[in-house]
Amino acid sequence: MENGGPKDIDVTVTFLEMHAPPASSPPLPYNRQIALLRTKDIPLHFYRYLMDRVGRKWHWVNVLRLSDEELAAGLHREDRDI
Repeated sequence: MENGGPKDIDVTVTFLEMHAPPASSPPLPYNRQIALLRTKDIPLHFYRYLMDRVGRKWHWVNVLRLSDEELAAGLHREDRDI
């Protein structure tokens, strides 16, 4: 766009799907304080926070634009682990 307006950027949308758990876990890094947590029915505000913190650099905005109902329907399914 002209006159300092928004600029178009090229984007690629990809999805991660896992049909079975991995055969083994990757080794944990040394000298790092990390935690892997599994949650059931993650609070929507916390999921949005995580998506913003992790995905801001890569413009992960699709999930942030969903209504509470749309996001809950996608996250709180029996076949989904977060």
